[in-house]
Amino acid sequence: MRKLLIIRIGGVGDTLLLLPFILALRETYPDSHLELMGYPERIQIFKDFGYVDEIKSFDQPGISSFFVKDEILPERLVEYFSSFDTIFAFLKDEKGIFNHNLQRCRARKSYVFSPYLDENIHILDYYKSLCRSLGLKNSNWLKSQFLAPSTSPSPLEGEGTDEGRTVAIHPVKKFYGVHPGAGSKKKCWPAENFVEIIDWLEEKYQLKTLLIYGPAEEKIVQKVLDLLKKASPKVVRDISLTDLAFLLNKCLFYLGNDSGISHLSAFTGIPTISLFGSDEYQKWAPCGENVYIYAEPEGIEKISPSLIKTTIDNLFTPLLKMPHHLPTPLRARAGFTAGMLDPMRGGVYCQKGDNEIR
Repeated sequence: MRKLLIIRIGGVGDTLLLLPFILALRETYPDSHLELMGYPERIQIFKDFGYVDEIKSFDQPGISSFFVKDEILPERLVEYFSSFDTIFAFLKDEKGIFNHNLQRCRARKSYVFSPYLDENIHILDYYKSLCRSLGLKNSNWLKSQFLAPSTSPSPLEGEGTDEGRTVAIHPVKKFYGVHPGAGSKKKCWPAENFVEIIDWLEEKYQLKTLLIYGPAEEKIVQKVLDLLKKASPKVVRDISLTDLAFLLNKCLFYLGNDSGISHLSAFTGIPTISLFGSDEYQKWAPCGENVYIYAEPEGIEKISPSLIKTTIDNLFTPLLKMPHHLPTPLRARAGFTAGMLDPMRGGVYCQKGDNEIR
């Protein structure tokens, strides 16, 4: 059996965006054994959804020696890497030291690709070009999703919470997801704007909020909670990406910043609004037929809440009137057409001034 290994270290969004490349490998080598090495909390979801057979932590003793020229390599890792027919690594290796050390392990084939884009193209276009150069099939490119089955895992069923770490979605109420955090402060839309949207949705549509956040985002989430006047969100924190994917699958739509959770939402196929305060959306925006990007290169705070309200009113009103539990096929599927500009099929909106959109 052919054994393949992918190495990817990076943030949540960087890691999730690898899914179409993984599917291309699966389609090209359907009977292969595929492993993924990275940060376990970010790659476990790929195994949980059956996209890879095994995962391995990159953060382990001896791995740093592979970045040092002529270093003595741990026998354990030499034996591990030598067991694969082909290794695909996405990491910084400007001098080729990591790849040279992989070859010292007698790996049959090894490729090391830069995870950073110098060209102004979307990361998925970059992966497509790699697939072409490697001779990989990619007919499943438009089917890259983390979709929940008809029943969720037991940790998400029933009423109540587990010390605030998991939350059950009531079968009758309508929920949507909000993630006000991001990897840096400059990527975060002001808390006051999220508050305006959350209270507006509660008053106008009686929607219930799933307020999502991670360990480093307590400050902005607490500010949102303190400023709310009408809504009482259910807080979702510190749960696995797999469990969060199941929760998002049950939401009507999602609103968030330039963050890994926004990519996860896009991969589930639900309507996803993602906000950018730079032109980085051209490289890293979540993509799909059901994804809507608002970008303001002069600063994310310049994106007006009124524009987000208009998007929700115009695009999501039919969803808001439908029963909460929709069979997955009735939800718009998330495709991957980077740079799509048709506003009815998902695309990029750049705010110009207060009211103009192009």
